[in-house]
Amino acid sequence: MDPVLHVSAVIVAGGAGKRMRSSTPKQLLDLLGSPVVVWAVKAFDESPVIHSVVVVLPEGDTEVERAIARHGFRKIHAIVAGGPERQDSVLEGLRSVPQSCTHVAVHDGVRPVTSGDIIQRTVDAALRYGNAICAIPVRDTVKTVCEGRVVATPDRETLWQAQTPQVFTRQTLVSAHELARERGWKASDDAALVERLGQTVAVVAGSDQNIKVTTPIDLLLAAEILSCRMRCKGGQP
Repeated sequence: MDPVLHVSAVIVAGGAGKRMRSSTPKQLLDLLGSPVVVWAVKAFDESPVIHSVVVVLPEGDTEVERAIARHGFRKIHAIVAGGPERQDSVLEGLRSVPQSCTHVAVHDGVRPVTSGDIIQRTVDAALRYGNAICAIPVRDTVKTVCEGRVVATPDRETLWQAQTPQVFTRQTLVSAHELARERGWKASDDAALVERLGQTVAVVAGSDQNIKVTTPIDLLLAAEILSCRMRCKGGQP
């Protein structure tokens, strides 16, 4: 990789875990002996295309910070408090990346089974096109529903489910978030804000395994995926 490039991962580890039906925040739930967020951090800490990692936690969440510290990750640059919404937390993470950072990989702290290959390919696409996300095609028929009634059936051939990591040039992502804050824009992912700037966002293939831990069944699936990886490698995934 070109030595002038510096890719920093911003891992957003917030959320109260309401759909998990647990008093423990979902990023702190045990997954094969470690908190969910630790597995997410591990993937980026081990990636050769990532130079530094910033973890964004809910304010006052020292338990996750201690869990991360115990694992001795090499690339942690900062652990910072987030804001009331995900967009606020991403912006706080952006403000904490190293000055040398040229590109930012934003990742959900509750996607613990992303792979080094997905990180590599998404970063490579961003370096080529400026911005990139990983995503998977929608398989089921999708309906637009209003007040309990179907109002449209979009063509699923053009529909993809966005995942993370999502990788952008640092300045583009900062500009997108600052403009969103100024104008009160809300979006469910960072790519949507970048799209509002008229920027191109490339798409690379994600994976069905790159799941987001939201419900109890997701936690079971994540454990099975990681266990399979360990069995295949004869050790840690």
